[in-house]
Amino acid sequence: MEQVDPRSLQEDQAVLLFSTGASYTCEGGSAKVLLKRSTSAPTTLNYVAEVHLNARVKSDLPEEQAKVAALVVEPGTYDFWLSAGPSYSYPDPVFTKPFHVASQEVVYLGQIYARGCGAGLRIQIRDREERDLEYIRAAYPAARSMSAQRRLLEIRQR
Repeated sequence: MEQVDPRSLQEDQAVLLFSTGASYTCEGGSAKVLLKRSTSAPTTLNYVAEVHLNARVKSDLPEEQAKVAALVVEPGTYDFWLSAGPSYSYPDPVFTKPFHVASQEVVYLGQIYARGCGAGLRIQIRDREERDLEYIRAAYPAARSMSAQRRLLEIRQR
C-alpha cells in the first residue's frame, strides 16, 4: 500500500484489501490474478495490479503460501481475471463478478485461493479477514486503526 492513511483518503482514492493463496506451488501452469476495471478487456495492457496465486513467491505468512495485498485505487467498478504463463491460457479469464468501490471506501474482498495447476486450476473465495487485516495493520502503521467493509468477491457463473 502506498504511504496513504486509510482514515483520510482523498476523493479519488479507495483501498482494496485481499489476499491470494494456493494449496501448493506449481512448477508449470502457475497463474496470477490481475485486477482490472470491468469495462476493460482482459489483456496485458489493461490491468491495475497483479498478484501471483501458485508460483514460487515469498509468502507473507509462515503457516501457508499466501500474499496479502492492500491497493490504493480510483473509485470504480472492477473484476479479477486469471493470467497464466505461455504454456497455458484460460479461454474466459474473468472469474469474478464485477464489484464497485466508492470514493474513500476501504473494502476487504477475501482470499482468492487456488487448488491445482494449469487446466485443472480451481478458484475459491475464502474469508480470511481477521488474519489479512492483522497482517496489513502490522505492515502499515497508518492502517493500525483502520476498519474495512467486508464485501467478499463472488465467482462469476459461466
